[in-house]
Amino acid sequence: MNDKKKTAATSDNGKLIAYLEAMIASGRFAAGDQLPPLRKLAEQFSLTPSCAHRAIRTLCERGLLELHQGSGTFVRGTVRAQGIGNGVISVAIWDSTLIQSYCAYALQGLQEAAAAASWQLKFFFASYEQMAANEQLPRDLWKCDAAAFLGCYDMFEPVFRNIPRPCVGLEMHRMFDGVFSTVSIDPFSAAELAVRHFRAHGARMVQVVCQPMPVHRIRAEVFRRQWEENGGRCLLIDRSISQGDAPFQIDPDGACLFTGGSDYNYAAQQFRKRTGGVLAENPNMLGIDGKSLLFPEYEPSNTLAIDWRLAGAEVFEECRHRAERPGSPARRISIQPRLVLYQKDSAAVRIQKNAPPAAVSERVLLPV
Repeated sequence: MNDKKKTAATSDNGKLIAYLEAMIASGRFAAGDQLPPLRKLAEQFSLTPSCAHRAIRTLCERGLLELHQGSGTFVRGTVRAQGIGNGVISVAIWDSTLIQSYCAYALQGLQEAAAAASWQLKFFFASYEQMAANEQLPRDLWKCDAAAFLGCYDMFEPVFRNIPRPCVGLEMHRMFDGVFSTVSIDPFSAAELAVRHFRAHGARMVQVVCQPMPVHRIRAEVFRRQWEENGGRCLLIDRSISQGDAPFQIDPDGACLFTGGSDYNYAAQQFRKRTGGVLAENPNMLGIDGKSLLFPEYEPSNTLAIDWRLAGAEVFEECRHRAERPGSPARRISIQPRLVLYQKDSAAVRIQKNAPPAAVSERVLLPV
């Protein structure tokens, strides 16, 4: 096997391991659950069956999986249980399975950091539907030293009044009078990278597809200002096209920035259905958040990505910081993204899609 093939195999094998670890950590695959067949996992990650089998063996050695001869592979345990230690953090997640959610990877990073510091985590399910109905958060959630919210919970302002504990929100922008610290993709770095990318590829007019969430609107607004300062024009689509809010088609030969990977994926799926082509072959189709690097079901994309495990670890560190220093102010913690471009060559696609962005993600403290 030549060096290029070795690199691709190692990257893909690690990608499958990371995916299964995240799904187990999030509860998507619970203790006792049977994994999909090996052949299906291999196909999802463009692996040979032997390479996928090595990934399964690795997780068996780590005590997460077990092979039952003739029956398949089953989840042995999960890292969600944490021993009582130095402190307690309540963790609210918006989806009980976290299927195709960056939160699964962030949760894994949070859990690993908490385990290393001997902190206890308590988990609560609080769906966006519940929050939209102004349902109160469970009282037991506040029996902690700090609380972490994984997801865009700041859409639901009435729920976050009179909060008794310091909180940290992943992919949130609102700070609710200094109660919430926030951890998210750095919108300024993302905008600078996007502006340079679009200029390098000759774009003049850029459509911005923006989900109706505070952190997405900030990304859109920061990019719009920087793009117009550089002489470009911008058209803002202030709604999520992936939720079926209204019919929408992009110009596949134009330029478009998607503030979230879900909308990019939806547009790419529709484009493939209509034409049989790959939307990412146009470099001026650019997304933010890197979901296409995490989940094999996603269409390939050009994306500004961060390491979501790193983001989860930052959530833990900020929770611990504020719990151990009562009265310490809330902070905005932003993580600088990197640009990952789709390449048409099949081997290059795998290497690009599965390359973890951890080595280039950097932590930035922004002024409130």
